[in-house]
Order: sequence, then structure tokens, then C-alpha cells
Amino acid sequence: MAKAKRLLREIKNLAYEDDEVRVREATSNDAWGASSTLMSSIAGDTFDPERYPRVFRILWKRLNDLKHAQHVLKTLFLIEYLLCHASPRFVRDMQARIRSIGRLRRYEWYADGIDIGEPVRAKATSVYNLLNDDARLEAERQLASDQRGKFRGISSNDAFVPSSRPPPPSSA
Repeated sequence: MAKAKRLLREIKNLAYEDDEVRVREATSNDAWGASSTLMSSIAGDTFDPERYPRVFRILWKRLNDLKHAQHVLKTLFLIEYLLCHASPRFVRDMQARIRSIGRLRRYEWYADGIDIGEPVRAKATSVYNLLNDDARLEAERQLASDQRGKFRGISSNDAFVPSSRPPPPSSA
């Protein structure tokens, strides 16, 4: 079943640009969350004027896919990440839509008589509070920027791994 779903998703993704596919992947119905690498790539897309509208359109579509609580929840997680790492334009666009986030604080969705909307309400409250607090939002963005600067340019290829073997004898 999972294999069939994956194949169907791959077929659907053929109709989308790569930046749109990344947002769809990050906000999918899969049980696991999006990787930080994927979210970082999406954040990078928000700085590109050509990619930004596509990214935001898919993100907003997923946020309003109220019949799929997992889409909504994962989109809120992505929005929270992007508020700290994405372009200033993204922050402004989200602040302009704060009422939509606020409405999700009352989100209800039931499956088999069980309210599965609580995680959405909790995350919507967190995102709403962040959007409502300019000083905290700026501090979070600054912290993210500082951390990006610390880790930029370092890869596993750059890591020094000491050898347990002694160095070869010198020929001198």
C-alpha cells in the first residue's frame, strides 16, 4: 500500500516544479516530519523571486487542506521554521495572513470519534504567538542567522578525523 501511495505521489509530482515538490514532500501525509535539509532548501527558495510565488501558493494550499489534518499540521511546522529562516517577504506575507493562522487555533477534526485536531490547535497557537510578537520573531530570526553563519561551509568532507595509525616515517 505504501509503495502504491509513493508511486501515485511521484506521478502527481510530475505536474509540479521542483520547488513545489519540495513543499509537497515536507507537508505530505507521511507519519514522519520533514528533514531540516528539506526545510532549509525550501527556505532558500523563498529568496528567489521566481520560486517564491510557487512555494507560497503550495504552502497556502496545504495549510487550507482542512480535511487532511496531517497536511495542516506539517505546514504549520514548516511555517514556523520558515518564519525563522526564510526571506523577509515570507514573514511579511504570513503577518498579513495572521487571521488565517488564528482561525486554526479552533481547528477540529475527528477520526473515529476521536479529536485529532489538538496538535494542529497547539501548533497554530505557537505560530500565531510568534507572528504576534515582533521582538521574539526578530530574536528568533537573528538566532537562526547566527547559527547559519556558524555552520555554513562545513561539510562532512571538511571534517578532520584523526587516524589511529602513526604517521609514516620521514625520509629525512
